[in-house]
Amino acid sequence: MKISQLNSEHKKVDLTLYDQYKLKLKKSDENILTTSNKLKSSSKKNFYKSYDSYHLDEYDNNTKIKETKVNFDNTVDVIENIDEYFDYYESYYINGNIKSKLISSWLGFNVGKSYKYDENGDLLEIKDWDEGYLFTFKNVLNFLSKIPLEIQKPTTIQISKNTIKNTRTWIISFPDTRIKKNVIYVLNGLDGSILNKYEENLPSFKRRDY
Repeated sequence: MKISQLNSEHKKVDLTLYDQYKLKLKKSDENILTTSNKLKSSSKKNFYKSYDSYHLDEYDNNTKIKETKVNFDNTVDVIENIDEYFDYYESYYINGNIKSKLISSWLGFNVGKSYKYDENGDLLEIKDWDEGYLFTFKNVLNFLSKIPLEIQKPTTIQISKNTIKNTRTWIISFPDTRIKKNVIYVLNGLDGSILNKYEENLPSFKRRDY
């Protein structure tokens, strides 16, 4: 999946494979059912049961690239990794019809277009998360490199999109341990100009005596 490939096409989930995994897991004495790809040794799948659902996790070179969660009510949630910043999310109704599609970053914002459907699979809503953002995430990364800041998991940097007084903005927040403050930049979503910069006190955690 690439960000540019996301479209409004209707989809329906097929649970045949998951039902087969359920039977195999039930017959085995293991908590996790692991399968490997004979043609690609770096690929494997783990199937297991949690307190509210069944999970199928797909790995490549020990990195999780996709997770399918089949809930006990037969609704389905799918997360597929796109790259180091973005994941693709799908959810399905009990009848198997697509419910929603979305591309989101673990940093705290969405990109591209998201889609919502009714239970019959008819399109209800399209939202363009990039509308008004000529200053893209790639530009934001370039801005951060000049501070300089580098994003690596896990990170204390937070990035979000917001509309302030009818202006699309990027909100960038990160702790600066030198001044013991949280630094917030507000960038114009059109050209990346700095609309505001301010500081906040870092959260304090008081010791509790028992």
